[in-house]
Amino acid sequence: MLYAWGMEELHREKPRYEVSIRLSLAGKDQGLLRVLDISEGGFQGRGLLRTGKGQALEGVIHVAPLAGERDVRLHCTVMSVQGEGENAVVGARIDSFGSPGEKAAYLAFLQELAEDFGTL
Repeated sequence: MLYAWGMEELHREKPRYEVSIRLSLAGKDQGLLRVLDISEGGFQGRGLLRTGKGQALEGVIHVAPLAGERDVRLHCTVMSVQGEGENAVVGARIDSFGSPGEKAAYLAFLQELAEDFGTL
């Protein structure tokens, strides 16, 4: 399934992979987002979250590359919000990871998705 939420979708620099993963939000944003698709540079997720474009978002996503399962801390910026309430879809850019090891695990997970499923 291809997600097309606006013109910005036409200019993606990195391939996106359809997933269904929980992202546990930290700090003032406590709660969950259901990640719909991910890429090296960001993700789209659905959930009840009061946020707006340009706001910071922090959370933890659990990835399972062959090298071993790992929680990965993400520091993100909200790039878009489509819809309202529980059905709102948030597009976020990943600004940084909790550690170099967490980034490596995330990238390994994406590489395995690319090999298994292709790209969006």
